[in-house]
Amino acid sequence: MNDDDISHTSSPQTWRQWLGKILENIQERGRIAKALNVTNTTLYRWVNGTSNPRTHYLYRLLEILPDKREKLLTLLEKEFPGVTKAVQEIPASSLALMEEERIPSEFYDAVMRARALTPKTLRFSSLCRLIEQQIMRQLDPERVGLSVIIALCLPSLDGQLVRSLREVMGQGSPPWAYDLDAQAVLLGAESLAGYALSKGRLVVKQDLESLNDFMPGYSGPLEKSAVAAPIMLADEFAGSLLVASTQTNYFLPFRCRLVENYADLLAVTLNQEDFYPRGSIQLAFLPPYVEQQKYFSWVSRKRMEIMSDALMKRAPITIVEADKRAWQKLEELLLS
Repeated sequence: MNDDDISHTSSPQTWRQWLGKILENIQERGRIAKALNVTNTTLYRWVNGTSNPRTHYLYRLLEILPDKREKLLTLLEKEFPGVTKAVQEIPASSLALMEEERIPSEFYDAVMRARALTPKTLRFSSLCRLIEQQIMRQLDPERVGLSVIIALCLPSLDGQLVRSLREVMGQGSPPWAYDLDAQAVLLGAESLAGYALSKGRLVVKQDLESLNDFMPGYSGPLEKSAVAAPIMLADEFAGSLLVASTQTNYFLPFRCRLVENYADLLAVTLNQEDFYPRGSIQLAFLPPYVEQQKYFSWVSRKRMEIMSDALMKRAPITIVEADKRAWQKLEELLLS
């Protein structure tokens, strides 16, 4: 069966429909399943949309169907924008990485070991740094420019609701600075991280400057595309993992899956009290980064005031707690 045969039958509009037509040929179906080392059931799950193939299967399909490569790429581009460019330009080292498409098991072991040995007061920051560094290595091996932000739910001063997310840790590769903590802001319903939290699933914007995409999420300094995944435990949520790139269409399916997996891994760095039920999360709309910049020094002064007041009252608190209260006061100010 060739492309002309397929187009004459019903003109498939998606790569899944197109593949389904090819699989109607019993011999071809058996050949494809054997070449991919998958079952016929898996092939039909792809066709029906009940599951998505890992990226290396898509690349393998292109290899075993060379006479249909152009048609397949055209249809794949509709569902996975940027895949054509990736096939043509992505370095061999990145292609090798795609074949893995999962967090190395050795890294899981390293995180669990560090969690067991690190004092509780240092556990979150130490493990998050470890995970951020691994994300940078795996998602940006060519150093084209990536930023990784961990944003946690910030309960309001009265403790009733979560109205915003607070960027607590960040790391970047050039042109971003290595340490992004000093550029932290509050994120709300207007942000991609907030949208992922509200929806309870991964969301991606392949072009943050596009006027045709009405999904929440604005372009920060240097950002061209971004993906966000909620940090969750069962039906409760602690925040979002936000990853941005200097390149449009950077977050192909395999990178999105990795971000989702790293968000799940971040959940083990947190305590049960860091998670909030969906009903208590009601994100507000907050000013963008450029408008919050003027409050950076205000937060620092407020943090010191809070620590001084607590000391005066002979009820000293940690800098971590003081920092949290300072951001809560900023949230109150921004929403007043």
